[in-house]
Amino acid sequence: MSKSIMLMTLALLFVSIFAGAFNIQTVRASPGTIYIRADGSIDPPTAPISTADNLTYTFTASIYTDEQVPSAIEVQRSDITVDGNGYTLEGNGEFGFGFNLHNTVNVTITNVTIRDFYFGIFINSSSCSIICGNTIAGDYFGIGLTHSNCSLIMENKVVDNYDGIHLSMSSNNSVVGNVVTSNYHGINLQYSSENSICGNNVTAGEWYGILLNVGSSNNRVSENIIANNGYQQAFAGLSVWGNSSNNIIYHNNLINNSAKVDDSVNIWDDGYPSGGNYWSDYSGVDMCNGRYQNITGGDSIGDSPHIINENNQDRYPLMRPYGTPIPGDVNLDGTVDIFDIVIVALEFGHPPPPIVDLRADVNKDGLVDIFDIVIVALHFGETG
Repeated sequence: MSKSIMLMTLALLFVSIFAGAFNIQTVRASPGTIYIRADGSIDPPTAPISTADNLTYTFTASIYTDEQVPSAIEVQRSDITVDGNGYTLEGNGEFGFGFNLHNTVNVTITNVTIRDFYFGIFINSSSCSIICGNTIAGDYFGIGLTHSNCSLIMENKVVDNYDGIHLSMSSNNSVVGNVVTSNYHGINLQYSSENSICGNNVTAGEWYGILLNVGSSNNRVSENIIANNGYQQAFAGLSVWGNSSNNIIYHNNLINNSAKVDDSVNIWDDGYPSGGNYWSDYSGVDMCNGRYQNITGGDSIGDSPHIINENNQDRYPLMRPYGTPIPGDVNLDGTVDIFDIVIVALEFGHPPPPIVDLRADVNKDGLVDIFDIVIVALHFGETG
């Protein structure tokens, strides 16, 4: 045997051994649409998806669709979970849906990377869908709902799409805890009402971070981080357009971003003392407290409203990003009060002996002394 042939044989043997050891699966091309039929069968049966009970369907390899099929995977069965098992569903970058759900109820899609489709996940006339823990990248629409309700889009990473998450003519859905970054529009609602957009991290959008558009009313937008969206600030982090009224928008952190609103009328705070939103460009001061901000003493709420336009204002803008602990709130109960003073007082002068309750060292300098007392005193009475 020649030396070159021997080396090639050893190389192939090496690859086969390690492929087996690490269970390496190559990307498999799909000959067309894969169906999960209403009766629970998988069509074609050779598709790299398995099920033992017709309730959970699990990828056994990555799937690459190299044809212009309408859908890579069409789900016709309700009350199931499709688990991507960490694999990828990839299109050709031009056409079709990654997942297509139509007239389904209670379908969960989880743990799959979906990329290079027109719609990564398309949900039409369906209810109670759960889209959780996926990565969706490089699609025109990442996740799209139309005529759908009572669904949950949660903890997905949605990156580099035109519209990251798009709701059209859909209501009573929740979009919660997603990382939505580097899309043209992060989260876009059209003709969609009574949805909850909560706890998402929406950043680096080319145009708008969150857009409520054309008749999208009575939605709740809260506890989102909305940062650095809008090319050179020509667009905005949060925009409300097209007769979209009565949306409740509060406890969001708008950082290096603005809100752009037409003549629609919306609610931009949760009343007093809960407060409104944090605006990084707010230039007001906090010297007073109370519903009318006319009592001496700060309360972590700006003394003057943040004016958006003549029809919209945040009456109680937050002085620090929502979720940031108040200095001096030693026990993290949302209020600086006598209980915080007691914690510091019980450890005052330590060390020596050593500090037992490390919360008492407010400024984290290794000592419980007058400087810790001063921090609590300066913020006494503040609530978060």
